[in-house]
Amino acid sequence: MGWFGGQERTAAFAAQFEPRGKGCIYRQSMRGEPYALTMAERDDFVAAYARRLRWGRGTLVAVLALFALGAVWWGRAVMAAGLGGIALGGVGLVLAFFALFFRGIWTAPARTLEARYADKVAQSGAEARKTYLGRTRYAQFVGVAFAALFLFMQFAQTHDVTTGWARLAPILLGVVLCVLAWRMFQKWRVGRAERPSDSV
Repeated sequence: MGWFGGQERTAAFAAQFEPRGKGCIYRQSMRGEPYALTMAERDDFVAAYARRLRWGRGTLVAVLALFALGAVWWGRAVMAAGLGGIALGGVGLVLAFFALFFRGIWTAPARTLEARYADKVAQSGAEARKTYLGRTRYAQFVGVAFAALFLFMQFAQTHDVTTGWARLAPILLGVVLCVLAWRMFQKWRVGRAERPSDSV
């Protein structure tokens, strides 16, 4: 999950292709229009996604490393010159670009297959959420939570999270943890609803 969970992201991407007979059905994020395709086409899509994801992750890490080095060497000078806002804006633009890039490679099959005949109606939001939660393990949610906590702790060691723009960090952490807790509750509720009743 997230931009840096390579194998998990690729597995989640592959989960959009549901086996159906000798082929499979693709639904974007498991809720879009369904498209029939062969297993060979599915393998090509997954391989292309994994390849582009590796490139995107590697490039993003390199760019962030350059930003980190720049902050170490020229951070004080930039802040003293009153250019901190411009620097942060540049970081935001880079992150926005990569967000669009990762979104683009995620939706690539839908753009390629959109001209094909959709053989079934799209899943409803509730059905897609149920499918997603059923395939997601609790360990994945917990892993993301620990990753968020780790990043926050690393950030807090070099920034005063009680002043300035750094105050956004604990707010963002709280939002992430609340979303994860809500998702885990939804998964528990879905699992409880699907559990056969003990009553006769």
